Amino acid sequence: MDEIRVGFGYDVHRLVEERKLILGGVEIPYEKGLLGHSDADVLVHALMDAMLGAAGMGDIGRHFPDNDAQYAGISSMLLLQRVTELLKQANYEVNNVDVTVVAQRPKLAGFIPQMEVNIAEVLQIGQDRINIKATTTEKLGFTGEGLGISAYAVCTIKALQQERSRKMNDISIRAMKEEDWPAVAAIYEQGIAGHRATFSLKVPTYAQWDGAHHKHSRLVAQNKNGVVIGWAVIAPSFARDVYSGVAEVSIYVHEDYQHQGVGQLLLEAMAEESERNGIWTLEALIFDDNLPSLALFQKCGYVELGVRQKLGYDTALQRWRNVALLERRSQNEKFM
Repeated sequence: MDEIRVGFGYDVHRLVEERKLILGGVEIPYEKGLLGHSDADVLVHALMDAMLGAAGMGDIGRHFPDNDAQYAGISSMLLLQRVTELLKQANYEVNNVDVTVVAQRPKLAGFIPQMEVNIAEVLQIGQDRINIKATTTEKLGFTGEGLGISAYAVCTIKALQQERSRKMNDISIRAMKEEDWPAVAAIYEQGIAGHRATFSLKVPTYAQWDGAHHKHSRLVAQNKNGVVIGWAVIAPSFARDVYSGVAEVSIYVHEDYQHQGVGQLLLEAMAEESERNGIWTLEALIFDDNLPSLALFQKCGYVELGVRQKLGYDTALQRWRNVALLERRSQNEKFM
């Protein structure tokens, strides 16, 4: 059975003069519009927060801050498209949406069918999976007094079916060999260039890397043609023997094969390999704004413990960045 994840979103905007009223991507004739940094589409904002919440990827303020000039006046439908892409990068798609808009005026019933069409188009799902309702508060509160409009959204998401099929058919995991090193090093260089590598400031030679990791589990992912497209390694988190069951995991995937389930396969295989070698806790350090990677690890059972300030050095940007600490503890009874 597919794993179904649920997210909830809420948003509210003030009604003011000399602003367009846009809800669900539809411009609605009215004497006032919603105030906001973007087009203030309160319906779409609530929906985006629900989608991001379901995927464990924060909220719209984290992705589209209201002090960033590039989002001034932007259509919320464009932002919804970007959120949809973020979910796809984490191997998720929207299953269904239920939204309630709370407004005393104007009446919205006649505009709802077009709103549903607009959202279904962006999410690339059937219109029957989109449900939008409008209600009033019987003139109670700020919405009842006509001061603003609010919206509530619930969204369910599921793993992309096409990615699950691709994983099963085209990708295999095996132990790393010395002859894999050129491909492994090239993938790591991509990670540095793409601001994903956190600590090593340059790619080592195989001899250097092997000397530091020869005792540790090392896996590669290869496609059906035998080409290495990703790799994973664990290393001790602490030098003291008493912490020998705790290790840090690192994974990198070739940029041409990202968002195809490779990372998930590597993480799942490394968890099994680690348990066979007596490792009961796996840790990961990820730049705190690398939301697709954070979502991937959380999908594989990792829990975010906190953020360490300016811990990881970004070679490409030449600055220190905040790093999120995640942990996955074995559920195997022999470790409990």
